Amino acid sequence: ISQHPRQSDDHTHRIGLAHGSLAMLPNLPEDDHPIRPDAAQALGLDFLALGHWHKPMTCKAGDGAERTAYSGTHEPMRFTGAECATGWTSYASDGDAERFRDDGRGTAQLVTFQESGAPPKVETIEIGHLRWSSERRDLSSHSIGELFAEYTSRVECGQTLLRLHLHGVVDPEKQARIASLRDMIRGRFCLGSSVHDDEVLVELPADKLRQLAGAGVVARVVDRLREESQSPDVAVRCVANHALKELCRIVMEEQAS
Repeated sequence: ISQHPRQSDDHTHRIGLAHGSLAMLPNLPEDDHPIRPDAAQALGLDFLALGHWHKPMTCKAGDGAERTAYSGTHEPMRFTGAECATGWTSYASDGDAERFRDDGRGTAQLVTFQESGAPPKVETIEIGHLRWSSERRDLSSHSIGELFAEYTSRVECGQTLLRLHLHGVVDPEKQARIASLRDMIRGRFCLGSSVHDDEVLVELPADKLRQLAGAGVVARVVDRLREESQSPDVAVRCVANHALKELCRIVMEEQAS
């Protein structure tokens, strides 16, 4: 672009296309291809369209007009607010990739020009077909049937990449039905959708847990935890009750295998 400067009698629209990082941060690596923030004005461009950063962003020129912009990604590339993302890794000396990542929407920019040299009108519009959604549901207050009804009624579920996190305390029957919910989510939602139940705790009646524990070390652990679950110390009771539920889950998994 710099090798083709605008001539004084040139009244055409001059639009630049480039890929790289505006030199607004220190120590940008060379492979980020740093671009001076005032490039549009310095090079006589009506507009400089940039790629590389995934979040839509505009940069004003010296005259206050928005002549430089990143359009964002045309499809979302991450779960909003989560670490899981594709395509962007912050350079080592920065450490804050959030300002560069997309905001969970697929976007483009509609740029309207009037006469040459006039400030362009820049509008960010949504064009994405996919949606990444990370959700949490408490099984202590929602039945599996309610979750089936909720997620089977979702519109455009085939275009939604869903990450469903389950938590709460359930009985063995409810815990067993999670597998059916997982199969439904994988079958109806976008490829790669998943159900995570690592935080779900299984609660068994004390006599049933004692029966499954047998007469060995596990049984002694159960007796110790049941004793501590009656402790006057709230913190001790909380830890013991949580440990009992976790032990239920482990024992049941061992029984199933």
